[in-house]
Amino acid sequence: MAEEDELLEYFDSLGNFRGLAKRSYIHNVGLWHKGVHVWLFNSEGKLYLKKRAKSKLLYPEHWEDVGEHLKPNESFREAALRGLKEELNVDEKQIKKLEKVWETKMVYPSHNRELVELWFCIYDGPIKENEESFDGRFFTLEEINEMMKSRAKFTPWFKEAFYWCMKVQKWPKK
Repeated sequence: MAEEDELLEYFDSLGNFRGLAKRSYIHNVGLWHKGVHVWLFNSEGKLYLKKRAKSKLLYPEHWEDVGEHLKPNESFREAALRGLKEELNVDEKQIKKLEKVWETKMVYPSHNRELVELWFCIYDGPIKENEESFDGRFFTLEEINEMMKSRAKFTPWFKEAFYWCMKVQKWPKK
């Protein structure tokens, strides 16, 4: 099944299950659905960011984190692990820490409404990006702040989570 045709669960704004629909319909109509973002850090406290592929419909060549829509009956943790494996070929056995740090509601352009959890992952193993991204590497907090100041292209979901992390001073220690 193509990505836009995959079935996703949709919810009311409080997170109560309402049904299943195709991803494209959920996005076009603006139904609430669940998504997870994972920030992959190494033990030095550097964050792995990757650029979205040029072929992406939304925000091509923008810096972002690992992100997944939840499949039916999938937990946020399961989706986080699946995303790490699919997008960066992360070996679950080498993960040092995986924890939820934030839950929120995000509304993006084009009627995209998500019930989101942000997870932090500590990992020092090998990384191999898939075809959906390129140019990934680990960044220090200072480098990301400089990129923000110079108006580098970031996805809106990454920026929203980043600003929250800066506001509450949430960042892994070295």
